[in-house]
Amino acid sequence: CSMPYGNCTQGNSETEPFIAAHNTILAHAKAVQLYHTKYQKQKGSIGIVVQTKWFEPISDSTADKEAAERAQSFYANWILDPVIYGKYPEEMVNILGSALPEFSSNEIKNLKNSRSDFIGINHYTSFFVQDCLIYACNAGDGASRAEGFALKLDRKGNVTIGELT
Repeated sequence: CSMPYGNCTQGNSETEPFIAAHNTILAHAKAVQLYHTKYQKQKGSIGIVVQTKWFEPISDSTADKEAAERAQSFYANWILDPVIYGKYPEEMVNILGSALPEFSSNEIKNLKNSRSDFIGINHYTSFFVQDCLIYACNAGDGASRAEGFALKLDRKGNVTIGELT
């Protein structure tokens, strides 16, 4: 709840969301492992569902195209990459450094051995994205380090990306 997200006397919104997600990812792997070893006989399936958005570069510049990739990494791939590949997206590792928790070798092994039966995707809206890593941006949704330096915009000039839900 620290600035710019809130105004608290304690907390660090630049690191705590990554710690919470890290533990959620590890808990998911344990739940999958438990289900497959103890409850698979029920002939059900277990998986994960993430909410995502689509990110379209605001221009044809390489910087904005890379910002769109970063936005996806910081939004959905942050959860999906560890679940599927056992590691965080490279874009996140490069930008966040030590603010992003590391998986131990045993945790990586558990992630790789705890494959979900399915992955669900909830998609409700899309955004244009402007690079804020190389070029200066106004403050806004996505422009911070913790969000990948990719400013999310709902319009390009007077043209909206689509109906917001």
